[in-house]
Amino acid sequence: MRSSGRVESSVACTPVLLMAALAAPAHAQTLRFDQPFSQQVAHQGFGPVVDVHVRGRTESFVLDTGSSPSLVVSEAAPRLRARAGGPTCRRPLQIQLGKDVTVPVPCEVIPTIPEFAAAKLAGMLSPQQLAPNDLVVIDFPSMRLFALRASGEPFDDFRKLYPGRSGLRLQRVGESIGAMLVRGAGGDRAGVLVDIDTGRPYTQFARRYLEGASMAGSSATLSATGARSVRQQSLQAQPLRIGSAVIASVRIRSREEAGVAAGIVYEGSLGRDVQQNCAIGIPPRQQRQVYLACR
Repeated sequence: MRSSGRVESSVACTPVLLMAALAAPAHAQTLRFDQPFSQQVAHQGFGPVVDVHVRGRTESFVLDTGSSPSLVVSEAAPRLRARAGGPTCRRPLQIQLGKDVTVPVPCEVIPTIPEFAAAKLAGMLSPQQLAPNDLVVIDFPSMRLFALRASGEPFDDFRKLYPGRSGLRLQRVGESIGAMLVRGAGGDRAGVLVDIDTGRPYTQFARRYLEGASMAGSSATLSATGARSVRQQSLQAQPLRIGSAVIASVRIRSREEAGVAAGIVYEGSLGRDVQQNCAIGIPPRQQRQVYLACR
């Protein structure tokens, strides 16, 4: 579970281009489901939000690659119970994606988050759990979540979707479902572990990693748990390297401490300030990889 602060920049919606790519005969992919991001004003700034059906009701969830398992806020729990009087997450939630795909999603109940209650958000969905045997794509420029039936080489399918971009295939570190840890670096510093986190609005590194960098200003961000913290950011934009490629130049923000996921320490997080120009591909779980295609 990660930050859900407001994001000032917007992304262009190009669903026509995406659907044309999916329909191209040369690609021959089978689309499993296709879910647009919510465009409700109340959902802006929480990261990608999808409106899905659960037990015949429309419910809104934030797509958060930092959540493991998926999370339901306590205010929404009574209406999401699998059966009257039973606990919400005794059995997986039956999430309907697209027109006719229902996915069982393990979940936990957490205390209600005031900002989620105000925006009528039911919780956070872990995209890694939505199609663990297929290729899940979170496409920020086209504002869509979709999944393709995995072929022999899912990375080839992913690259065909974005022929004008350089696709990256990254090896994930560790076994955590709730953190997509890859190798990366900020500026000219040494490579460290970086979490690709759709729940975090800004790209950040631990203060100790940025020691010696020229920092200025501060900004307060509110995490999904309601905790407020103050961040600084670099005076100048820094190249951000993920794997062996520089994917953006950004004013990197600091945070007090490094993160920990399943016992593994990571120094940085790739936030939505960079992701907004990217598509993220999550191949079948056994491959332990993640793909990026950024404009």
